[in-house]
Formats: sequence, structure tokens, C-alpha cells
Amino acid sequence: MTAPEQAVQHCLDAYNKACAEDDARHDHSPESLAHVNRAYRRAMPFLTPATIDAFLACVTHGLVLEIFTTAEAAKLLYATQIAVGSRRSAHQQSKPHQTQPAAATPSPLPLPAQTAGAPYLRTASPSGDVGDLEPKPAPSPTHSVTLSPCNSATPAPTPLPPAATLRQPPAKASKDDANYVQAMLEQILSGKTIPEPPLAPWKKAPPSPLTTTGQAAAIAASRTL
Repeated sequence: MTAPEQAVQHCLDAYNKACAEDDARHDHSPESLAHVNRAYRRAMPFLTPATIDAFLACVTHGLVLEIFTTAEAAKLLYATQIAVGSRRSAHQQSKPHQTQPAAATPSPLPLPAQTAGAPYLRTASPSGDVGDLEPKPAPSPTHSVTLSPCNSATPAPTPLPPAATLRQPPAKASKDDANYVQAMLEQILSGKTIPEPPLAPWKKAPPSPLTTTGQAAAIAASRTL
């Protein structure tokens, strides 16, 4: 198992060696920077459940030296998180299973000691001895009375009339009323004012036959028939 300090020092040694080689050649091109970063990465330990701490320390120092970009460091840290989960599951499997003690079964209570001879039994008799039972009267049968529908106090409910007599079909609007409503809608949509007269003209009621004028009108109407 590699310690984090040893792993980081191994990576720094490889990094400094690559920098010294490039400085000797006076090479400071982007290819030289990629060569130095590659040397640091190759010196990092392999990512296993046993080397998670060392790997994480090398990634952290690589971020400080700007060897890894933010995207590359995010990938490495994600891989580290997966390794941590694997190590946790390995630790849980390595723990010995603790067996719980079985629940103790209750021991039966000892029976009371019996004396020689027949046991003395207690009963519900007045004296409390067996065989001292007095004859009990038989219970009187209960009489149940059923009332017929005719003798019941509440009257039978009156049947309701059929639904056809209760519901009357709605009266259909006349053609003139429909046209008037259509005209009102058109006026509302166009922003015009709505006229106040009703949909249909009011019809004058005939005179009452109880008055003198009404009797004369009724007689005149009967003569014309």
C-alpha cells in the first residue's frame, strides 16, 4: 500500500526531471508542456480501493501545478468516488456476521403435587361438591311476534309518478327569437349598443268576463261563431 506522501513525491520527481530535460534543450513549446504533464500522470499510482488516498493526493497536487484541466480533474474525482464505493462495500463484506442469540423458550411451570385419592372438585352447586346439583327449571321459550304490513303503524309510501310526467321537454325558441339573439351577439362582438325592446312583442290580455265590458265582448264573440 502506497502512502499519499510517497506517491506525491514520486510524481513531483518525475515532473521535475521532465522540466530539467526541457530546460536543457531550451524547449518551452506547448509540446514540451504536454511532455511534462504526461510524465506527472505516468508517475501516479493506479486507482484501486487500496490506493484511493494516494491517488486523490496526486490529483490535488496536479491541480495546484496546473497539470490537469478542470474537466480532466472532474473525471478523475468521479473515478475516485466510484472506487470509494467499492472499498466501502468490501469493508462491509469483510466484517463477520454477528449472529443474534436465539430467543429462549419459556420452560413449562411445574404441576402442583397431588395427594392420594380422588381430587376434590368445586362446582356451582350450593355445597360445592360434585353431584350436588339441583335441577334447574328449563328456560321459557321466547315468543316473537311478527307484524303484518297491514298492522304496521307507518303507512306504505305513495309511489311516485313516472319520470315522463315530471319532466317536461323545454319549449323550443322561435325562429324570430333565435335570429334576434344572433343579431345581439353580432352587435356585442362589433362593439355596438344592444337595443332595449324584448325579444317578442307583448300581447294584450283579453278583458275579464266578470266586468261589464268583458261580458259584452264575450257575447259579441259568441254571436260571431
